[in-house]
Amino acid sequence: MFVIGTAGHVDHGKSALIEAITGIHPDRLIEEQTRGLTIELGFGWTNLPSGIEVSLIDVPGHVRFVRHMLSGVGGIDAALLVVAADEGIMPQTTEHMNILNLLGITKGIVVFTKCDLVDEDWLNLLKEDFEDTVMGTPLQNAPIVFTSTITGSGISELITELDELVSELDVPRNINKSRLPIDRVFTMIGFGTVVTGTLLDGHLEIGDLVEISPTGKTARIRGLQAHGKEIEIANPGSRVAVNLSGLQIDEISRGHVLGLQGSLTSARSFDASINLINDEVIKHNLKVHVHVGSAEIQGRIRLLEPNSMQPRDQTFVQILLSEPISISEGDLYVVRISDRTLGGGKVLSINPPRHKRSDTAVLDLLSQQLTGTVETRILGVLEQIQPATQSQITSALTESIESIDDGVEKLISGEQIVRLQTSEQTSLLITNILITRIRTQAKQIIDAYNQQWHLRFGIPKEELRATLKLDSRLFSALLDTFQTDLVDVNEDIVALKNWTPQLNQNNQAEAKEIIDSLHQGKFFPPRLDSNTELFGYLERMAEIKDLGDGVAFTQAHYLAAARLTLEQLNIEQNLSLGEIRDLINTNRRIAQALGETMDKEGLTQRVGDERRITEAGKLFLKNG
Repeated sequence: MFVIGTAGHVDHGKSALIEAITGIHPDRLIEEQTRGLTIELGFGWTNLPSGIEVSLIDVPGHVRFVRHMLSGVGGIDAALLVVAADEGIMPQTTEHMNILNLLGITKGIVVFTKCDLVDEDWLNLLKEDFEDTVMGTPLQNAPIVFTSTITGSGISELITELDELVSELDVPRNINKSRLPIDRVFTMIGFGTVVTGTLLDGHLEIGDLVEISPTGKTARIRGLQAHGKEIEIANPGSRVAVNLSGLQIDEISRGHVLGLQGSLTSARSFDASINLINDEVIKHNLKVHVHVGSAEIQGRIRLLEPNSMQPRDQTFVQILLSEPISISEGDLYVVRISDRTLGGGKVLSINPPRHKRSDTAVLDLLSQQLTGTVETRILGVLEQIQPATQSQITSALTESIESIDDGVEKLISGEQIVRLQTSEQTSLLITNILITRIRTQAKQIIDAYNQQWHLRFGIPKEELRATLKLDSRLFSALLDTFQTDLVDVNEDIVALKNWTPQLNQNNQAEAKEIIDSLHQGKFFPPRLDSNTELFGYLERMAEIKDLGDGVAFTQAHYLAAARLTLEQLNIEQNLSLGEIRDLINTNRRIAQALGETMDKEGLTQRVGDERRITEAGKLFLKNG
């Protein structure tokens, strides 16, 4: 099924033309029928002689209703550009042509209506005038058909041309990411809430659990209808009505997008290319109306290059939105101000960071995203949101899951991105450029830490993580990449491999005094009130053993005390604290500190008021 949209000035006969082709009058509001102009979107459908089924969307031509026109043309495959023969090309004719071009709709038919009101000479002049106007546009080679819905002339020829046009169109894309930009919402007695739109990129099926973006509301598909017929599955590219259960009409509106739960993305900003039409000029921070799919929202344009854009320039912009909307990378958009269209372009990335203006690296990246491969677009998205899961990348891109999977594997093979395993079930993707940047930053942090704490071997892991401002899962996964010829990672700290703690002259004298004092005290060492940094250094250098509670042994005396205790335990099986005290000829406080230290190291086990030797303690004795 294909969707064809009308375009053209108000009262040029678009609705009557659809009725002549399909037998269905698209104007559905009493006000439309009374006033004779289209206010909202209307629809008709028919089977062409070839058997191909088409939907025809009737869009408003009046300048006040162009925004409704924009909500309808976002999902069309081709256009009927309608021009009344008695009036010729008018302002909305030109504006609609420009909008079709901005939205990438390059296939169409030019239909002159009301030809019964003019003579043949006038029609020839009109045709020449039109061919001059569309020269250089996508419609310059479009077939031209002269019609009259009053006499019926040209209608059969138009249907033949329409059949030939749709036979040349590409089959609607299916990347298994269902998206239905909603352009109508209403209720039906006995059914409840119904929404309509053109289905993009995937299927919908009765019973599917769907999500409404950007609100996050969920519902169940109760029924599907296309062209007045009940269907079980809706296919990509079709006009479809969806009956929803579990959702009230005031919870959904035009501009929202329906998709399978968890598959949609919403944005408060996006990076994009932009092209201007006619003689329009855009200045930095200009407030505009942004049209994407069926949505219309206020926004502000941040120019990323010059302070203003000249007519027909192409450049890159960042558009900030007043409220979130549901969009995807690759969507086309239009910006308007008051009652005129300024320009439009392609969405390149969603929710990007705020860019510095005239940043060459950013502009190069956006240029690659505009014209590059799937891998380039994956890199572009990842640069904006990394670290990211592969599902986040998939949600952000309008590409098939298979294409994205293949692109990710190519980037990993090419060492441009890395997959970091954060758990058995989950992993994160990150660019090698960011890993290098983090590693460089980490080295600088460790260098600065070493200068401040010259007696320490490295920085505690948690302190490094907090300084880098990294999520704990990401930091843990990154630690393996830190293990290089420059950086060493152990249980507690991250250190530079070429770093050795430095004792100055004063530290050296104090360290000797501490060691001598502890050596002389043996198992009855004095309580030392000393530099905690120096104590920590001496313990890390295995010169002393801090037992806590102000008790410290030399390392040799600690090992000797531990051996005496373990040997006795190996004989008697149990020792009380008093027995340990008497065994090494010390006091109760020191004996308790020794026992608790041996417990922590797994050499002994406390059972009630006594201690027993462990398997680790027996191994200690065996290994000497």
